[in-house]
Amino acid sequence: MNIINKTNFNFVDEYILNYQSTIEKKYPELINHTIEIDTGNGLRNTDPMASDDLNRVDNKKHNHVLVNTDYGGIAGNINNRFNNEELYALLSHEIGHLAAYYDTNVSDDKTEELFADKCAFELGLGSPMIEALKKMKDDRVQLGEAYFDFFNPVSLSIDDRLKELQAMENQPKN
Repeated sequence: MNIINKTNFNFVDEYILNYQSTIEKKYPELINHTIEIDTGNGLRNTDPMASDDLNRVDNKKHNHVLVNTDYGGIAGNINNRFNNEELYALLSHEIGHLAAYYDTNVSDDKTEELFADKCAFELGLGSPMIEALKKMKDDRVQLGEAYFDFFNPVSLSIDDRLKELQAMENQPKN
């Protein structure tokens, strides 16, 4: 797998350094992928990050994860809103969307969203993912749910996602 940082964010370089080999082990189906992490200021504040659909380029999978430079929530910008661990969890979630394509249990948008959340959890970022979702929920309350849903209808509520992640976090470790 080749993860390329096309942003000027240090947290992306740190994420690649700390998580790429673990992602390759947990999701070997992504080994032949190139994932470009870039900025995307056309995402209209709806989500802090987004991933694209799978595309073929030169017989390899080529994907993009976009860090939304316009997302600020109630804090003003993405770096002020989320700490590094939360940003790592959000990146892991987006990569989880790419891995979900290969999982036969993912049958709709809701199961894909949960699968992507679980990716962050499996990389040891469950608590930061929960905290990031709580901040996103606060942003929706403060800035108005209707604004977010107009641009990005949610197939699974943040509350449902939090409930699932908290249940995973509370399961006994083997």
